[in-house]
Formats: sequence, structure tokens, C-alpha cells
Amino acid sequence: MMQSNNSSFLLRVLRGQACALVCLALVSLLFVAGCTPAPKLGVVATVNGAPITFEELEARRAGLFPLSLEGFTNAPREVLLQQYQYALQELIQEQLILHEMAQKKITLPEGVLDAREALIRADYPSGAFEQMLLEEGIAYPAWHKALQAQLMVEHFLGTVIRSQISLSPAEVEEYYQAHRADFIQPEQWHFMQFTGVEKNGVQKAVQSFMQTANATAVQKNYAVVVRDIRMAKDKLPEDVTKELATAAEGKATAVKKNADTFRAFILVEKAPERALSPADIYSRVEQVLVESKQKSVLDEWLEKRIKKSSILVHPLLGQASTATQEQGEKLPPAGGKQAQQAIEEAPVEEPQDADQGPAPMQNKANP
Repeated sequence: MMQSNNSSFLLRVLRGQACALVCLALVSLLFVAGCTPAPKLGVVATVNGAPITFEELEARRAGLFPLSLEGFTNAPREVLLQQYQYALQELIQEQLILHEMAQKKITLPEGVLDAREALIRADYPSGAFEQMLLEEGIAYPAWHKALQAQLMVEHFLGTVIRSQISLSPAEVEEYYQAHRADFIQPEQWHFMQFTGVEKNGVQKAVQSFMQTANATAVQKNYAVVVRDIRMAKDKLPEDVTKELATAAEGKATAVKKNADTFRAFILVEKAPERALSPADIYSRVEQVLVESKQKSVLDEWLEKRIKKSSILVHPLLGQASTATQEQGEKLPPAGGKQAQQAIEEAPVEEPQDADQGPAPMQNKANP
């Protein structure tokens, strides 16, 4: 089963970096600043004229609230509406960023999209990536579009938003002095783990890997799972630490029974505890401080853009109560066929004159 990996993968790709940074206090503003029905069937919202389709909304909702979280197959209408609205808020924020990039003629560097997709696909055996999308109910074009949008948002943060952030040497030094313990890298162990249902198969897999160092071929030929693990010694399970404690680098441990499987290790390296270099320390401190300031700058930027933008939202979604991030994580996931029918078949009002802007609507959320 790949379910847990799939869910974390989809959260990583579909949510994107900016969504995690956006202040949820903007949610009520987003759905009050200007919401009238989206003008076309199958379109749940428009942002400065750019449509957000139900297919995109359902893909985002599936990523935020996968069915595997709590095993729900049906959910109350109010919960579904909260899920859809929470997903829509992320798509709207994303569209505001994409609109700004188009206005400023900011594009992704050539090859970035293809390289990221190749990197993601490398985590899956042949055909498994497509199967994962199928199991999650996400069409490849929707996934690819979401990945491209995520990379655009990352590029926006690294250019437009980052250019508005400055750090002084005094800020870096103050943070370092207050968090010195965070910059000591503990002893790290790097090892290969081989797991299989047959002792003889694990033994042969270890011997094959010692000769070829080809984990992919070993897994295919001997029906074992090979994991390349790098972890701080103090974070390892006690039984793993015990087995590797006397192992020599480049040597394999004995094959031992572990629950219902057999397991063996090859120790690659034991790196001793060390202090990070000044360059590494500065890089990490800079990352922490920039991310903190980035959130404030991005929140302020979004608030201004929301007030200036034409945002049209389907009435069913505009009436849903707003879910905070903490509430959203607890919402039971559900399938989307009935919700899709309700949204697509709902009567759609004519949009107002563009010069007047979208009319404010009553907010039934409890901020």
C-alpha cells in the first residue's frame, strides 16, 4: 500500500509553498470583499477573469482531504461545503499570484517544470505514478497544471516577495545566539535496509547489492524492499541501533527475523557529531528568518490584491462556512459526485458590470 505516501505527496504538490504561508485571517476578507456567482456552467469561480473549474477544485479538495484520513465515504453537506471552500480559497490565492506574474511578465526558467516532474516520478516504479493518480481520482492534466502553478508560486516567492525582505547581520547573530544548540549536527548513521518475507531471498539480495550497488535491480530480482536511510543516531529505533552498533562500514549484518519478515543492514557510514560551518549556520538562520518575514509580506500583499481584484464565486461556495486550517485538518473527507452535480446544476446569476465590481455578500462564517 502506498496510501500514506500518496497523501503526503499530494499535499506537497497541490497545496504548494504559498498556501502554507497565507494567513487564515484573510479567508473572511476573501469571501466578503467581492463575491458574485461565477458566470459559466462548470466554473466555480473566476479571479480577474481567469476561471477556476470544478475539476481543479475537486483535485485540490482530494489533496487536502484524502479519503484515507478517517475512512468516510459520505459526509454532511456542511462538511463538504467547508472542504470545497477551503480548497477554493487556496486556488483563489494561487490565481492572484499567477495573475501578478502574468502582469509583470515573470515566467519559470526553462526546464524547471520538466526537471521537477522527473524528480517526482523517480520516486515511483514504472507505471506506479499513473496508478497513484488514478487511485486518487486525479487526471494527469490537472496534476500537471497544479505542479506548474506550485512552481510559479515558488518562483514568485523567491523573486517578488524575497526582494522586499532584508536581513541585518545583527538579526542573524541574535537568532544564532538564542538557538546555538540547533546548529550542532548529531552523529549521523547512513545504512541500507533490506526487508523480505524469505530469509534466503534477503541474504541473496544483500550479496547482490554488495556486488552491484543497484538497489532497483535488487528489489526486482529478489522481491525485497531496499531502503537507503540517513538518520541521527538518537532518532533510530533501539533494535536498529543495537544491530548497527558493532557493524563495520561497508559490511552487512546477519539476516534476522523481524516480526513477520526478515531484515538485514549494510552500514555505509557513521558520521560523528559536528558543529555546522559558519556558511551552513548563516544559510539556516537566513532561511528561518526569511520564511518568518515572508509570511508577513505575503499576507499583506494578498490582502491588497484581494481588495483590488474581481473575484466571482459560485453562490453555493460563497455561502459555506469558512474552515480554519485546524478545523480543516479534522474535516471528514468524502467523495465528490453529489457535490459536483449540486454545484454544476445550481442556477447561475448574471455577473455585474465590470466597472461596478463584484457585489459584497453576507458572510455567515464565524471569524
